[in-house]
Amino acid sequence: RAEGRRQSGGGMDYFAGAFGTKKKKAPFSKLAQYKKVLREEDEDKDGKKKGISSRQYARRVAVGLSILLICLQLFRVYLRRNPPKPLSRGLPGEDKEWEVPCGDRLAPHVDGCSPAACARYVQPGFASPEEVQALLSLAQSGMKHGGGDGGATILDLPSGALSYGKQFVDVHQMLASKKQKLPEAHVKTFKEVTSRVRDLIMYRYGLETLYPTTPRFFSRMEDKPASTQHDEYWHEHIDARQYP
Repeated sequence: RAEGRRQSGGGMDYFAGAFGTKKKKAPFSKLAQYKKVLREEDEDKDGKKKGISSRQYARRVAVGLSILLICLQLFRVYLRRNPPKPLSRGLPGEDKEWEVPCGDRLAPHVDGCSPAACARYVQPGFASPEEVQALLSLAQSGMKHGGGDGGATILDLPSGALSYGKQFVDVHQMLASKKQKLPEAHVKTFKEVTSRVRDLIMYRYGLETLYPTTPRFFSRMEDKPASTQHDEYWHEHIDARQYP
């Protein structure tokens, strides 16, 4: 009997070991965490398929624009310190330069503004034939609205001064009253050429800044007797005193 009970007990133990006891349910917090991990993995897979999110895209665009702005600012500083050499647009030729004494100035010396050295420089072929023709057409377009009594006719585009008899008139106001204006393409060429002249001077003489003076005008000379002092262009003069 005793052995039978042991066998019977053994059989019961075997039955329990084969089918095991009932498992306990996992805690809710662990189950929720497990589902969250699975959901994040699914989102990562979907993100890789669809691409980056809108927030990530905006962040990358903002960083890219910031880097671009910094590079552009550094490039501007570099160009100020190392201006590029202007290229000639016309026929090649030998450059020529003459040293000339600086004229006496009535104004006191100002560091960074008053000239330290003076020279005359000529570069053949600086402007292309097309640019020369555009500048000539621009001068003719403005001067046909006026003309000096003497042999010299002057057209100053920045101020609009145009010789008209024995005086000057504003060509810009004159054209505006007629609802006209100078050819925009020729005016653009004028600005481009004068800008290249400025760049060339800065490059050749190692300048960091340059402030062009006025007037910057076209002159037309005709075989007429002088009518005013301005027509007597052959007299020596100093621009700083002539146009203070």
